Amino acid sequence: MNDVGEAMKAESESCEYIAIYEDKDGDWMLVGDVPWLMFIETCKRLRIKRRSCSNGVGLNGVNNYS
Repeated sequence: MNDVGEAMKAESESCEYIAIYEDKDGDWMLVGDVPWLMFIETCKRLRIKRRSCSNGVGLNGVNNYS
């Protein structure tokens, strides 16, 4: 696994926590949803959340985690 996204997805099923980030547009997305170079260019804020508190993240940033 050379890709960050592949590594995150492999671990995501068994992990209680997920990494999310806020992009330049203010949308909250799952870390690993975009290629690494795009991530480092657009990431404004990074958070680690409990999976149970993160429903909807990654679906075009439908939730706002201020």
